[in-house]
Amino acid sequence: MAAWLRKLLVAAEYPGDPERSVQSRLFTFSALVILVGLSVALANNVFAGGGRFALEIFVSTLAIIALLLAARRGSLRLSSVLLPVILVAFCFSELLGRDGVHDSAVVSLCGVLALAGTLMRWRLLAAFTLATVTIFYLIGYGEMSGSLNNRFSALTDSRYLTAVCIAFVLLAAGVRFLMDNLIGSVRKARGQEERFAKMIQATPAATTITRYEDGVFLEANRAALNLFARSREEVIGHTALSLGLWPNPEDRASLMQSMQAGDTINLRPVSIRRRSGEMRSTLMSAAWVELDNQKQMLMSAVDITDVHRAEELLRRSEERFEKIFQASPDAIVISRLSDGRYLEVNQRWVELFGYGREEVLGRTSLQLGIWADPAERARFVEQVVAHGALQGFETRFRKKSAAIIDAVLSADVIDIDGEAHLIVPIMDITDRKHAEERIQQLATRDPLTGLPNRLLLNDRLNLGINQAQRHGGSLALLFIDLDRFKYINDSLGHVIGDAFLRAVAERLSGIMRQGDTLARIGGDEFVVLLENIVAMEDAAGQVARKILDSFAEPFLVEGHTLSCSCSIGIGVFPSDATDSQMLIRDADTAMYNVKESGRGAYRYFSAEMNTRMQERMQLEIGLRKAIAERQFELAYQPKVNIGSGEVVGLEALLRWRHPEWGVVAPGRFIAVAEDTGLIVEIGRWVLEEVCRQLREWRDCGAPPVPVAVNLSVRQFTAALVGEISTAMVAHGVAPGQIEVEITESLFMQNAEEVRAILKGLSRLGARVTIDDFGTGYSSLGYIRHFSVDALKIDRAFLSDIDSSSQDLAIVRAVITMCRGLGIGVIAEGVEKEEQLEILRKLRCDEYQGYLFSRPVSAEEIARRYLKAVPGAKS
Repeated sequence: MAAWLRKLLVAAEYPGDPERSVQSRLFTFSALVILVGLSVALANNVFAGGGRFALEIFVSTLAIIALLLAARRGSLRLSSVLLPVILVAFCFSELLGRDGVHDSAVVSLCGVLALAGTLMRWRLLAAFTLATVTIFYLIGYGEMSGSLNNRFSALTDSRYLTAVCIAFVLLAAGVRFLMDNLIGSVRKARGQEERFAKMIQATPAATTITRYEDGVFLEANRAALNLFARSREEVIGHTALSLGLWPNPEDRASLMQSMQAGDTINLRPVSIRRRSGEMRSTLMSAAWVELDNQKQMLMSAVDITDVHRAEELLRRSEERFEKIFQASPDAIVISRLSDGRYLEVNQRWVELFGYGREEVLGRTSLQLGIWADPAERARFVEQVVAHGALQGFETRFRKKSAAIIDAVLSADVIDIDGEAHLIVPIMDITDRKHAEERIQQLATRDPLTGLPNRLLLNDRLNLGINQAQRHGGSLALLFIDLDRFKYINDSLGHVIGDAFLRAVAERLSGIMRQGDTLARIGGDEFVVLLENIVAMEDAAGQVARKILDSFAEPFLVEGHTLSCSCSIGIGVFPSDATDSQMLIRDADTAMYNVKESGRGAYRYFSAEMNTRMQERMQLEIGLRKAIAERQFELAYQPKVNIGSGEVVGLEALLRWRHPEWGVVAPGRFIAVAEDTGLIVEIGRWVLEEVCRQLREWRDCGAPPVPVAVNLSVRQFTAALVGEISTAMVAHGVAPGQIEVEITESLFMQNAEEVRAILKGLSRLGARVTIDDFGTGYSSLGYIRHFSVDALKIDRAFLSDIDSSSQDLAIVRAVITMCRGLGIGVIAEGVEKEEQLEILRKLRCDEYQGYLFSRPVSAEEIARRYLKAVPGAKS
């Protein structure tokens, strides 16, 4: 009930409509005053007036209460119009009953019209006033005419009525005019408040209005609520201290003292604490303002927490950039794009270029002369401007010391204070360039002589052939092989051999024309490429003769005076070959033809040479197949004691029985086997086969007889002794049954290694014979330092011994010296009795040759010369 009465008696508020709020207050106040008056009148009429107007008063009271309820339900305007209507109706009922148009009736109508002027707008007011004045005038006219009688009827006249009606109109109009002014003022004030409120709400700064006396928040905009992290209900009506917004209350006290002292508070740093405990940094401003005639504080705060964080991040970023900038392993420079003036350089740049920072800042790279080629900077900047950034720009710089370095640059355009700058990392690639050049040199240059190698030769040869094809030109290729270089290398060692090759390269380089290519393609092989030659044969032959002539002069190498000749093969494009590999092959073929013909000369390639080369290739292929299919066999030639005529030994001789070619003579394939290295595997088979044959003869009861095996230079290695020992053990061959024959060229190799191998053979009981003595470079004085058992005089000295006194003298000298050294002598190639008789007189130890026996099979040897020993094990 109390709540209902409070709702009934308290005027309704309309926050968005100030005029309506004023009207609501006036209506409610007027209605309540009238209700009080009617209540008093009702009581007075009932108790003092006999209840004559009690019904009218009660009905009016109920009507006013109904209007109050209707106004509360939203019918304020209708209730405001009906309230004066009810009152005027009540007044006229009283006029008719008592005083007419005089006394209290006039006063009541004045009150009603004043109320109407307050609650009604102009049109309704005019209609209401007109109706009221008209009714009032009619009642007065009735009194004047005698139709209505009351105690004041005699006093009523037209002048009185006119004056009162005019007063009524003026009263209603005046009250309405005052109400319009009042409502206008309310509207203006409300508009200012709204604009102020909107301004506060719209400002991005956190803005609050607090009461001067106690600091209670009266208003707070959305930014303030966000700053405080609270709702509007949590803030309005509370103080900053009660909300815990000030982490240090002394700060607020200091601010209030400054405000009361009249100091200006503008952007003062203040910290605000949120409910969660998070601290926010703000810049606060404050001022006193008058609102509703009350002194209040307007405070504005700008949240700069994120700004501080951004500044801190920026500071840290700048610190990180500075650390990275200075610690970068690459040199970095920041320069102005427009003129290249240096803004900053890092420590690595200073170390790389050798300048101090004070020497370069404010100056340009062109002023410093850093670009080895100044035009490169213009090209660099042009590419940066075109693409906005740049990667992998290679150039060369000049250091302060004038040293030139290779560098690769990157670049990005950055904005500094509104101006375009370049940040340029510089990577020093000088060492990498040198390494690449070194790798390129290793890939395309001979490491010993520095000459082009086979790869670079092929590249230049292909380019030369392409150019010759386009222009109809010719070129020549000279294939140079040093004669007997192996003997220099083996006798004096690889160090001297390498130095000799360098000397040869230097001498050949001095002969070459500008534009010619001299290459070393391996070992002792050199190639000369002659391009753009018109008179091809004359030019190539002239260069070849110059080369041969240059080799006529000895080489002075590490204190050694060395002589060496060379063999040169010449191939011509396009007459001999149509591509590079064919041209090299043809020149190589021509060179081998020179070798076979005596060396120390040059020769052009011909079709006949190609035929011989094809035959050589067929021999190599056939040899490889012969090894796999065991197409080899051994023949044996007896060695005879000249004194007794007894067979004292055998020499195993290799034969190749090809399924299509028949028997291939050793002279055709041995050289090929030597060159290809196949002789090593063939020699291993010969050794194994001889040991097997010795075991077979032994098992047949034949007396033991030593068999000599010819060894190639390629076989004469540290592994030789082990291979012979293994074969002998595998077949049960007794010591002394294996003899080895070596050429004297072996003694030109490493002396210590040869001596060690010979001692190992001696321990196996293997007799060592020097074959073809007299055709090489050794001497008896040199051989005496090695463990050698016999010499075999070459057949070349025996063929004319019966008619040539010179050959006879040589043979006599060899036999005499061998006897003095305790070395046996064997003569080979004895075919006539006269030769044998001379050898007998010279006291030669043994001989072999067709005079006694041709080489025959193992079976024939056993049948003729190896008689079974009675009682021998079989």
